[in-house]
Amino acid sequence: MTAQPVHPPPLIKVCPLCAAELEPASQTCSRCWSNVREVTPRPAALPPAAAQPPLRARLASTALAVLAVAAAIYINWPRVPEPPAAFAAASAGSAVAGSTAWATAHGDAGGSRRTLAAPRLDGAVAWRRALGSPLATDVVTDGRALYFGLQDGRLLALSTADGRELWSRPVPGRLDRAPVVAGELVFAGLRRGESGDLVALEAASGEVRWRREYPHVPAPVVAGGIVWVAYNERLDALDPESGELLRETIVEGKDIPGPLLIDGERIVLATNRRVLFFDLSTAVQTFFARAGQPDYTVVAQSTVLAATRGAAVAWDVDQRQPWWEGIRGLWSIGYVMSLAPKVPDPPRRWAVSAPCLPRVTILAPVVGPEQVMLSCADGRIRAHALATGRLLWERAGTPLGSPPTLTAGGLLVVEAGALVLLDPATGAETARRPFEQPLAGATVTAGCIYVVTKGQELMALR
Repeated sequence: MTAQPVHPPPLIKVCPLCAAELEPASQTCSRCWSNVREVTPRPAALPPAAAQPPLRARLASTALAVLAVAAAIYINWPRVPEPPAAFAAASAGSAVAGSTAWATAHGDAGGSRRTLAAPRLDGAVAWRRALGSPLATDVVTDGRALYFGLQDGRLLALSTADGRELWSRPVPGRLDRAPVVAGELVFAGLRRGESGDLVALEAASGEVRWRREYPHVPAPVVAGGIVWVAYNERLDALDPESGELLRETIVEGKDIPGPLLIDGERIVLATNRRVLFFDLSTAVQTFFARAGQPDYTVVAQSTVLAATRGAAVAWDVDQRQPWWEGIRGLWSIGYVMSLAPKVPDPPRRWAVSAPCLPRVTILAPVVGPEQVMLSCADGRIRAHALATGRLLWERAGTPLGSPPTLTAGGLLVVEAGALVLLDPATGAETARRPFEQPLAGATVTAGCIYVVTKGQELMALR
């Protein structure tokens, strides 16, 4: 009788967060998309042989499992509530920003960091202005003025024509996030002790149009004639002209630590454990994805992207909840007991590992029509195909002063001592302009680049 060869057990990686068993070459967990790059593969445990229970006991167990699954499906089957009426159009056209402006910290309501303007790196310095204090926020603009916060406690507006001060307002403490400009209004979240105020200011004068109190500093987003604010377990829709509450949506049991994003027909926000999709017109939730707290979330080009230092995951913006999501926990138990097939992976378009090394900060992603660009503070940049996540190119450069920006002329990279343009299709450098002072950021609009130096100076290149 020939002895059967003994094969060693296969190697696997075990996710330290969710205990999922993964291929030994995996860098990102396919279940919870945690970074498993540094997890050491180990031999898979072979289950010990066990005696089969009597047929009657097995049939009884199977019947009970079927009944339990049926009951769980009935209890957890998604019940779509009657949607509320859509919002009436706001009376104020001021809630819409121009396409060539840089209206939010990351350009638009979706956070895409993309502009249709084409920067000229060889432009002359039209004006310079000493700020007297480091910036506390990114610079936003409506084309007529630049709006930003300083660490000395001021919210400032400067003329784009010559850099002169248009108005200045003291704020308690310092601004936590950049203001949002939309039409004739500027919206800012101001700190007030442990709580905060959402303030609407006249863009021309800085006069307060209205003020609304919140339990913490709000991060407003303006889209579709509505001001949206997410905080704690609520999603508020406000009239931009008056601050009147138009609708309040309760997001039960969901702490909302960061700002929300809006693009097309979807609102997207990240909680401490999930990424949530809502319908823009009704504020009804349409999808959720289990995830750790993302560093950045973007919604653009019919795509939702969540990125951490270790991984990035993309979903279709119209993704709907699968029927089995409500019984995932019970299904997992059935799979462990060999009573059910393997639980399907959560729905998503793709997942990739991020380029950042341990303890290196990830910067805000860039989402364009064909690529997603992920970058790190140490200068690493990686481009992936928007449709598939396929790696297109990667670049190891010098440390960056701020996140890149996708422009009509290429990918604008703010290095510590230079502005650099890259071909977004290949990553090849196409232009460079060195500076004597280290750079802290750049804002691009039609015909001008506004450059901020770490020497507390703002200059306009035309």
